[in-house]
Amino acid sequence: SLKNNNITHYYLEVITTNEKAYTIYKNKGGTVEREFSYLTGKMNSALLKHGEVKVLPLSAFPIDELSNYEPSFGNRTVALHRNIDSYQVAYIETENRNVAVVFSNKGGVPQIKFSGQNDIDSLYVIMTYLSQKFENLRISNIPIHETELIKALLSCGFAILVNQYEMYIKL
Repeated sequence: SLKNNNITHYYLEVITTNEKAYTIYKNKGGTVEREFSYLTGKMNSALLKHGEVKVLPLSAFPIDELSNYEPSFGNRTVALHRNIDSYQVAYIETENRNVAVVFSNKGGVPQIKFSGQNDIDSLYVIMTYLSQKFENLRISNIPIHETELIKALLSCGFAILVNQYEMYIKL
């Protein structure tokens, strides 16, 4: 079906512990392109940090100001634009840069712009804001090489639910 529609390749995500699916995709020629962490939870109440968080619809936020890592295929800005009205950006301007978190109206977080330790307080403020807005946040697909961001999210009180591979299969 894919070949009949002139599709030459595709990406998929597979949970790293799902060895059966991983083996099937690998046998079809799939290669692991990247690995991601999927986190869930809310801000630790002992760490709540309040401040001024600005919120804009995703459609009004400058695209070049979003995440500083390449999001997974399904979380790229072009994919989010398919349902653009479902997304907003919570952000804080600091010293000529933004710390920003894209979030859905259901508490999903597909992208985060975070530049390291200098941004930790701003990240805490934004995550406090979002944790008060949603029962539970689902932070999807942070590349595992973004160790400072993952460490910061873990320190907020979030937990890694699963790790996933992004696999590429050429037809």
